[in-house]
Amino acid sequence: MRTPSSDSAERALLEALRQSSHGIALTRVGESDPVLWANDAFERLLGDALKDVHHLLASPHRAPSQHPLPAAEGRHDGPTLSIQPLRGELESYALVVVAPAPATRPPPPSLDPLTGLPLRDALPSAFAHARAASGHLGVLYLDLDGFKTVNDVGGHAAGDRALSDLARSLRRALRPQDVLARVGGDELVALLPHLAAPRDATSVAERLLRIASDHSLSLSVGIAICATQGEDLDELLSRADAALYRSKAEGGGRCTLWRPELLAPTTGPRSR
Repeated sequence: MRTPSSDSAERALLEALRQSSHGIALTRVGESDPVLWANDAFERLLGDALKDVHHLLASPHRAPSQHPLPAAEGRHDGPTLSIQPLRGELESYALVVVAPAPATRPPPPSLDPLTGLPLRDALPSAFAHARAASGHLGVLYLDLDGFKTVNDVGGHAAGDRALSDLARSLRRALRPQDVLARVGGDELVALLPHLAAPRDATSVAERLLRIASDHSLSLSVGIAICATQGEDLDELLSRADAALYRSKAEGGGRCTLWRPELLAPTTGPRSR
């Protein structure tokens, strides 16, 4: 391993230690304050725990050791303090490293046990990811027409099978980056990122209508397009829902693209 061979290299090494996201310190046994040098991350990561590890830093160590530290409130894991004693004439010194706590991953979205699709709680993070992509973002609100009749005639078991089979077919018809979620009994929402043009969302909706027809089912779709970065998920879902209401009002089995005049409050429930 190469060692710094110039003053500039030594300065760069010291600056790298200062800027490290890990806490780094040089300690010496027998000192009232054993920390001879530390970077900013060392004190930041240890916080109030610094006084609790004072005895560790001041004690002699014959071999490397690791010490888990308490987790902050609301976290599962805390940082880890590692002590590496130096050898030979420098055996009273030690290199101390504090590794940050592992990043906490958000829990995976809940999956609908019937269709295997994500549920509504997956939409906010999926929407944030989709909106960051280039191109247009389409939001489709889908609702089966007359599905109550399917349940009434064939029974709920038959209705569940029909919905599950349809959901699998709709999912296969979408791209890997698209999101299809079940948000209600027979209601689905699709997020379509990275569209070349708004009309592409309509093309996708029409393809989904044909798939439903192949399953001997009728589907109504409302479409909203994210035109600016200022539109949030709730607003787009409201627009897509208003467009879905118009599809239902016109007999179902069709798709409608949201337009401003569809913002008027609906006067009654959608036909099931």
